[in-house]
Amino acid sequence: MENNKLPTREELKTYFETDKVPTQNQFAAVIDALKHKDDIPTNREVAILANSLASINNTYINYNGYNLDRKFLISLGSKGEKEEIVNVENYNGSQQKKYFLGSAPYTVKVIDFPNDGLAEGEYYYLTFAVDQKTVVNKLFGNNLPVIPADFELANSDAKWFSLQINRQYIGRTINIIKTNIKFINNTGENIQYKADGSYIFYQYTAKDLDVNLYDVWDYLNFYYKADLRKSNKNVQCSIYNAENNSLLTTSYMYAGQNSETWGNQTYGIRNLRIECNYF
Repeated sequence: MENNKLPTREELKTYFETDKVPTQNQFAAVIDALKHKDDIPTNREVAILANSLASINNTYINYNGYNLDRKFLISLGSKGEKEEIVNVENYNGSQQKKYFLGSAPYTVKVIDFPNDGLAEGEYYYLTFAVDQKTVVNKLFGNNLPVIPADFELANSDAKWFSLQINRQYIGRTINIIKTNIKFINNTGENIQYKADGSYIFYQYTAKDLDVNLYDVWDYLNFYYKADLRKSNKNVQCSIYNAENNSLLTTSYMYAGQNSETWGNQTYGIRNLRIECNYF
């Protein structure tokens, strides 16, 4: 055996064949071939393991915290494995990564999100994304509702998740105000819209929405998308104040195009109606 070259598994097995008596060196070779629980992996071993995980496309979660003086606990669950507990604490924005041990579906749940440790006008801001398809944005702390234990952030077969918690100074008390959005599509096209604003984000949908806004920023941005490449008709989507039926804004998408367009903003309206028609 060459110096510093470990024997193969098959060679190690031959040391213990029937009627053989392993030598001291052979026992040492077996021990050297094993990883002890107290061994600290070398940088090379860590890099090899990370490359291996990347090559088999394991599912993972990125997480970080900024300006925090509390720990926020989440659990990671996967098929065939016990839940893992993860501390999200102050990493000053540095990204942390953890792989799920089992297979889909993968779950991410809240264990304990503290609601204290904030000065007046401060809030915690949670943003959680699932594979760029679903985003949860919430402010909590002080007078805003807590995020309860066992709140399920995700139950998905997605390949990656992202979670970030920041402590932010807003400078005043924030209250929740509700806005209703009714969506009416009078065309034969698959039209979807989405709405977002400060600290809120909703995915594209063709359904009605009940939106929780924060009164510091009482506005909504609207966007539309529709694949009209096989259509010979143009589409206009108009937003109305549903309480007095007044027209607020109109946007257009054109035949022959795979369109995604900005639908302008609305301010201070509690009941909105979107109507999409051919023109």
